[in-house]
Amino acid sequence: MEPPIQSAFLPFQLAEGTGVILRPVASSDREYFRMGFRSMSPESRYRRFFSYSPGLSDAQLRYFTEVDQINHVAWVAVADRPTRAAGLGVARFIRMPEQPDVAEFSVAVIDAMQRKGLGRALLAMLHLLAAEGGVGILRAICLADNQKVVSWLCRLGAESRGYFGEETIELDLRVHKSAVVFAPSGSTAERFASALNYFRRALAGARDTKRSTPTHEAT
Repeated sequence: MEPPIQSAFLPFQLAEGTGVILRPVASSDREYFRMGFRSMSPESRYRRFFSYSPGLSDAQLRYFTEVDQINHVAWVAVADRPTRAAGLGVARFIRMPEQPDVAEFSVAVIDAMQRKGLGRALLAMLHLLAAEGGVGILRAICLADNQKVVSWLCRLGAESRGYFGEETIELDLRVHKSAVVFAPSGSTAERFASALNYFRRALAGARDTKRSTPTHEAT
């Protein structure tokens, strides 16, 4: 099992040409989270957080940014150049203490970056890290009427566990352990498999670079 990555910068280009960088969340990212939350529409906030809250509390910011990258794994997407909306999206999973091979996951993308493939990239990154960490199932809790996300996850192979309360539904996405994922050409699953394979190579390259970088000890 690979050790958790605490520092890496993985470049990625969205379909329309926008360049982004995926990297692990750091405790210094609180302002990114604060600004990103404010840039989301009330509807987007509700669909992600089940709340219309106008902002994040200090306790929430600590929880979202102070992660161990083992039981609480979180990666953020940032613009590859200075921009007003530097934080573009985030994905995380949190292991269930009673079932460490199951983790609840979420993906959030600011409104301006939705429908561009960023959510797919973030989920692919989570999927890879889950496989490396021994997580077999990524579990989503979604609003039942959020058909866009529910349908997307189902097209990726997620299975419904039924309703959780009156407004939400649980979906389980099994984590592939194989080195390469194949899917029908042109399908949602094929585009996801392409993102998986890209980030698998990028992650391996980042690790190789880190291993080959000499360390200098103080004398």
